[in-house]
Amino acid sequence: MLFFICWKCTRLPTKYRYDFALNGELWLLDRLKDLTVEMIFDVGANHGEWSAAPSARFPNAAIHGFEIVPATYHYLEDTARKIPSIRPNSFGLADHTGFMDVNVWQNNDTVSSVLEQSGMRKAARSIIQCAVRRANEYCIVQGINRIYILKIDLEGAENLVLNGFGNLWDGKNIGLIQFEYGMANIYSHHLLIDFWQDFEKRNYRIGKLMPNSIQFTEFSPVYEDFR
Repeated sequence: MLFFICWKCTRLPTKYRYDFALNGELWLLDRLKDLTVEMIFDVGANHGEWSAAPSARFPNAAIHGFEIVPATYHYLEDTARKIPSIRPNSFGLADHTGFMDVNVWQNNDTVSSVLEQSGMRKAARSIIQCAVRRANEYCIVQGINRIYILKIDLEGAENLVLNGFGNLWDGKNIGLIQFEYGMANIYSHHLLIDFWQDFEKRNYRIGKLMPNSIQFTEFSPVYEDFR
């Protein structure tokens, strides 16, 4: 098992930020493809584009995708029909089981979030109630006791998922974690230093994912740039 964290660098030209082939996400998966990887979680799976990438590199891995917005989930379901190793779930993961209000922005389903973020978005939005499950409860029901790769992209609500894994952290049963950090964290009030301190307690190494490297380093306030 690997134990390190990488957060995505979003201070890149727009075409690089969201292209897995250019922003480092495929580079990272390619570095890992010779390892044994049996369980992958894609939390905030959207249409399943990222889930499709590890499915090609880890043919024996089960990939559990979670998409909280029903209209977006249908796209994930379509991807899963083409790739049997992807197991789609029509709910989100969080620190509790129940329902949460989700902000859905017109013409852009990639930025749906439980955070309001109106200062960042100019398009019209609607608020819908969506189902969530506590992460460790889901793992218990599914008989999952180890996650090799955990990718989280929830527009600022990543900490809710991490908190929901509860005692799964105790046995060091979560390996590589990739999460996004950006301006949405202004609204969550969960800063990079909070992630850093939580993960250091769990003995993870932390670095920024770049297009062809991971910059492992000690924490510095200069990283609190919401990028």
